[in-house]
Amino acid sequence: MEVEEKLVKFKTHKEYCKYLKENKIRFGPFYESSPIENAITKASDDYDAPKQIFKNNLYQVSMFEADLFVEEGEWPEMWHLSIKRLDRNAFHDWRDMQRIKNEIVGVDNEGVELFPMERRLVDSANQYHMFVIKDSKVPFPFGFRTRLVDDGEACGTKQRPWREGERPPDATHMTDEELLSIVKSGGEKWHPSVTNGEEDA
Repeated sequence: MEVEEKLVKFKTHKEYCKYLKENKIRFGPFYESSPIENAITKASDDYDAPKQIFKNNLYQVSMFEADLFVEEGEWPEMWHLSIKRLDRNAFHDWRDMQRIKNEIVGVDNEGVELFPMERRLVDSANQYHMFVIKDSKVPFPFGFRTRLVDDGEACGTKQRPWREGERPPDATHMTDEELLSIVKSGGEKWHPSVTNGEEDA
């Protein structure tokens, strides 16, 4: 990718963002960044410090070991991704969150965002948290089993338009009849499940 080849030549984040804007690239590739020293980072010991920090023109993602938040022996090892916009504004773009997970950890790794019981609620900044299983062969024991990406006009459904260059190559544009056929089949006519990086036979 051209921008990735040029990324090493940028001396500053500002130059990088300028290049993306001039080339009409909305979501730039992530690069590894150094932590900005502040009161929080000074108070953190080595165990609490992020393993890596990634940044692009929109987001900063701090990658931590999730040991502090996962019951030992109950769940597989996970990464804790702490995500914020660079402008510090609130956001919740599901497609961007999925892309962050894919690019930072992997397309076959599964992650979740927890909506906790009130007594465990943490809401102190426009910061978003995702917990991602390290092992790409281990899925969560819940969720859809198949892939379905559609433009969303069949049977009165509504889907926001894809941004330029971001429509998945396998996205469909189903008719009412095709969607109803899938519903009646119990989902068996969806695309084959993808597990462990390979399509099921």
